[in-house]
Amino acid sequence: MKISSVLKYLILFTFIIFLYLPISKIFIESFYDNDEFTLKWYYLLFKRTDIISSLFNSLFTSFLSVLIALIISLSGIFYIFLGGNKKLLSIVAINIIIPEIVFAMALMLFFSYFSIPLGKFSLITTYTTLAIGYIFPLIYQRWNDLDYSLINAAYDLGGTSKKIWKTIVLPLITPMILVSSFLAMILLFDDYIISYFCGSSNFIMITMPILSMLRTGIIPEIKALSVLLMVFSFLIGILYFIYAGFPSSNEEDDEI
Repeated sequence: MKISSVLKYLILFTFIIFLYLPISKIFIESFYDNDEFTLKWYYLLFKRTDIISSLFNSLFTSFLSVLIALIISLSGIFYIFLGGNKKLLSIVAINIIIPEIVFAMALMLFFSYFSIPLGKFSLITTYTTLAIGYIFPLIYQRWNDLDYSLINAAYDLGGTSKKIWKTIVLPLITPMILVSSFLAMILLFDDYIISYFCGSSNFIMITMPILSMLRTGIIPEIKALSVLLMVFSFLIGILYFIYAGFPSSNEEDDEI
């Protein structure tokens, strides 16, 4: 075996160990108590109503925010499809250029100025605004890469803008719609900064109780919760790669 091959596998092995060893340690310790296999920590976790309620709050808020952001983003793409100003992209993407702490603080001051109480509504509004900055550019890039000859041919055959959008454009950009939604869902689910600035004690996100409990030490229930969150993220990641697709051997050969 050549030295270059040995070095390549050594780097790969080091990368895998560095990335997955901490994760595997949490996973294993969540199932053990005094060197005995147990599911006690998961049972105690589900008895913690504060953690479970904050978990569902995070799931509900991130899912609803992504859904609203997706509707707004598709409306913007449809506006551009009808001949609207493409500068809309630069306006939308500005919220991911601004540091998140500045973005969260600005929206908190906005809610305070208009006497809007912090809580569910403020979090969904803030998450939606942030999610648009991720979803819209990705979908726009996919729409911009479409073969315009298909759209022009559809117009030549008498198709209306609404029908062409529904039968040609939407099916072609659907994979990117799903991919961008999964990505935004993961980013919003465990966001701490926005939850801290725009949330309230009546509607707590999952990151808040986790960080408050870590101040007194890592309890086994947190390890169990971490495993559940990893499984959730792993499933979202699988869906991401399914719809994003991997380059086939034929595509690689064509690029070569």
